[in-house]
Amino acid sequence: TVALLQGMGETLPFRSCFFDKVMCKGALDHFMSPSKTMEEISRVLKPEGEMIIAIANFESLGFRIGKKVVRLKMVFGGKAEEQITPWVLPVDHTYKFDYQSLYNLVKANFQIKSIKGISLLWGVPWWGSILSSLPKPICYGILGALDKAARLFPSLADIIVVKGVPFSECK
Repeated sequence: TVALLQGMGETLPFRSCFFDKVMCKGALDHFMSPSKTMEEISRVLKPEGEMIIAIANFESLGFRIGKKVVRLKMVFGGKAEEQITPWVLPVDHTYKFDYQSLYNLVKANFQIKSIKGISLLWGVPWWGSILSSLPKPICYGILGALDKAARLFPSLADIIVVKGVPFSECK
């Protein structure tokens, strides 16, 4: 059986040194205090435990290109309401993360073991249409190459994944 508990990231309802792993995927930018949440994740992890955080990078290369393309379209008569703008922070996000802000947040409580990116160029206008017009082997080759680039250059990636271990010992 699996027990489900509801709680807040800033006050996790678990004793200290309880978990071997904590994963937070796509949620950290919704919390009222990401820094307090990171302190809590550190608290509930065993000393050798591992934390994994994944967030959307609102300063990704794809979003930066997308913003420039939309601005260019507007110069040539495009209408603002016709523009898809996934880089605009949704109302349910309390924080906007990018590589540097996530790195700074994590390093305060964790020894960072790895930072990798996933996906590249999501958010570029017409990207999906361009890819779908290509033969599947070419499309998959492009996506594979871009994913490798994202892993090497996480600051440009669409998603940033950080793994770390807590500095603190159990209290």
